[in-house]
Amino acid sequence: MNQIILFLFTVCFAASDIWNIRLPSQTKLLQKLRENRNDRKLEDVNNSWETIRIHFEFLEPPPSDILQQTNTVLDIVKTFFGRHLLVKRQTGNLLWKSSYETDWGLLTIPVSLQKSYDADLVFFVTQENNEQVEYIARAAPVIFDETTGRPIFGIMQMNNYYMKEFQGTDAKFEAAVLIVLHESIHGLGFTDNLYSNYYNSTTNEKYNFTVYQRVNQQIDLPTPRLTQLAENHFGCSKLLGGTMEDQKGGGTAGSHLERSIFYNELMTGAMMTGNSLFTEFTFALLEDSGFYRVTKHVADVQLWGKDKGCDFYKNQCYSNLQYKEFCTDPYNENDESDDPLKHLSCSYTHTGIGVCLNDGLVECPYYYVIPDLDCRDADNYDETLFSGTNFHFGYDSMCLQGGFVSKTRAVYDIGYSCYKYSCDENYRLTIIVDGVEYDCSVGGSSPSYDTNKYKSGIICPDNPKDLCQSVSECPNQCNKKGYCLGGLCTCIAGYAGRACEKTCNTYRNGIECVETCPTNTFADDFTKYCIGCPANCDTCSAKDVCTLCEDSYQLVGGFCQPLPTYSLILVTSIIALFLAI
Repeated sequence: MNQIILFLFTVCFAASDIWNIRLPSQTKLLQKLRENRNDRKLEDVNNSWETIRIHFEFLEPPPSDILQQTNTVLDIVKTFFGRHLLVKRQTGNLLWKSSYETDWGLLTIPVSLQKSYDADLVFFVTQENNEQVEYIARAAPVIFDETTGRPIFGIMQMNNYYMKEFQGTDAKFEAAVLIVLHESIHGLGFTDNLYSNYYNSTTNEKYNFTVYQRVNQQIDLPTPRLTQLAENHFGCSKLLGGTMEDQKGGGTAGSHLERSIFYNELMTGAMMTGNSLFTEFTFALLEDSGFYRVTKHVADVQLWGKDKGCDFYKNQCYSNLQYKEFCTDPYNENDESDDPLKHLSCSYTHTGIGVCLNDGLVECPYYYVIPDLDCRDADNYDETLFSGTNFHFGYDSMCLQGGFVSKTRAVYDIGYSCYKYSCDENYRLTIIVDGVEYDCSVGGSSPSYDTNKYKSGIICPDNPKDLCQSVSECPNQCNKKGYCLGGLCTCIAGYAGRACEKTCNTYRNGIECVETCPTNTFADDFTKYCIGCPANCDTCSAKDVCTLCEDSYQLVGGFCQPLPTYSLILVTSIIALFLAI
């Protein structure tokens, strides 16, 4: 068991960093864009919003042993962003101009690739196989549209020494998709040197804000959607902005969400075992850039810090309060006498059995899921360890305190278990062990069990309803043919269904295969999906023209903008007054 724990420290710090590239031509272009946009509107940005087309161009093909997986991962990423992001397309194709810089240090664009592309963003992809470095993959935008400042060419490097580790199970494949999604978002423009180019795409005006920098060099990004979303999620008004990471130096610090605040959000600064989430925070960042608009979707639900208030957001583990998100007794890997088994618990979201530690990104320790005890990974069942425990590993498994320990045989018992679970339409949690169902709808309860068979039972999670409401799993993590967001797979072309298990040669609407797209959706030939209305829109006349917004949103320029906080308070007060009459 100790070997399993120690393995964690050899891989968990492999950070997915962006490149911190600053060549003179890029610096001049960024400066020119800033000067041109300081005091004017982008009057010539009048094109309609279209599905984003991303293209990955290899400088050299991937090794044969990961070629198929790499190509499938990139196809999934292209389809995912095409389904969820719109971009103002300036021309039909992207044309590489002779004035563009070709030498980017670790990567030089060959003449054969300096051509026209049927795309809105092109990544030039290179690879290495290097165990001496920490990064898994890294990416950066390098060429920008001269009108909007939107990235149009980027570079990406994959370290196949680590990428090969993500072959095998559905959960490992999903992790590979998450890595490329993460890096692609940096290439889309989530990087600190572009914040000053972000603008309001409704008014075409540059934001009038200053990125707030704290004494410890940590920054808060005050873009409107990100800030309001953080205020609503954490229950804290008047935040300075979304707090960015301050650890790991250039490439990570400033260009990722702060781990201690946003936990397993996809855009925090390092690979995290267990269920990383693509939440509304990342969608808000992309839309706040002004470069993109988001289509209707269901994002993953974040529980970390929910409604914990300003104290949690600003102080985290340094608060006088003890928040369950953090642990207080971290394992000391440098102390040979310290037993890691004494520092175990379920992770905050119950996706696996974790060890209390500081992961190098945060000073606040939390229960980091041990790779071999990630309940979601079906490959983790080890007959020599778990025989007789009734452990279950897979997309439908969660961590529970305790375990059904047999009276008649010696079994592996560390005080925590991975068991199958289900949630009904009323968000009632049921644990299923050896075909027997145990009601865990009451937080902290201990369901009765067969005392003749077992010498111990389980303790239900404190927040079973919250866990059920936040479940975003897809069967078998989309069977290596898609990416699961909010419980729905985005599948590569040719597949549909809740788990991409069905063949489909026409369009996909949600999980269904359809010949024609229904009302309020629009057929897209790039993704073969029925693209929905703009995000937070009830009805629309086009994928970029909303006609009626959801509650708490207002219609501006064909899209739905969040109502200001004071407006929400006013509306709530008016409704309360009306009901009282």
